[in-house]
Amino acid sequence: MELEFFVLGPLEVRSAGVEIPVRSGQQRVLLAALLLRANQVVPLDELTDRLWGEAPPRGARNTLRAYVMRLRRTLGADDGDGVVVETHPEGYRIRVEPAELDLLRFEDLLAQAGRLAAAGPMEEAQVLRQAVALWRGPVLSNVDSDGCIGTPSWR
Repeated sequence: MELEFFVLGPLEVRSAGVEIPVRSGQQRVLLAALLLRANQVVPLDELTDRLWGEAPPRGARNTLRAYVMRLRRTLGADDGDGVVVETHPEGYRIRVEPAELDLLRFEDLLAQAGRLAAAGPMEEAQVLRQAVALWRGPVLSNVDSDGCIGTPSWR
């Protein structure tokens, strides 16, 4: 199953152009935290903080494991097509290609525009317009988390 992830606006997941609803607020927070650090291991403590802030529940790590399992199921990763969310001793990592995540496409376009700056402003401006077109509104506008308020990399 080929998935596409969108964070430059409301959080969305699509498969073959069809939206896959991520209904649970906690799963949206978990997915958002992983996508903002795509292809990097996000430490367990950071994920716990994103999900519950400074007052995690008793057994937060077990609950986090359950959330990851449910998220994998939501994303269709339990069907053997490959694990999108990988487990590591120190945390979890979501594995995505640049074409699968709008944030990575945006970053690639910005880098491309920077390389084109020497070629001329018209070429650079065209690529920057493509980058801006990826934005659909405020970043993660449908994701609520007390654990990330005031964190510049989140909102």
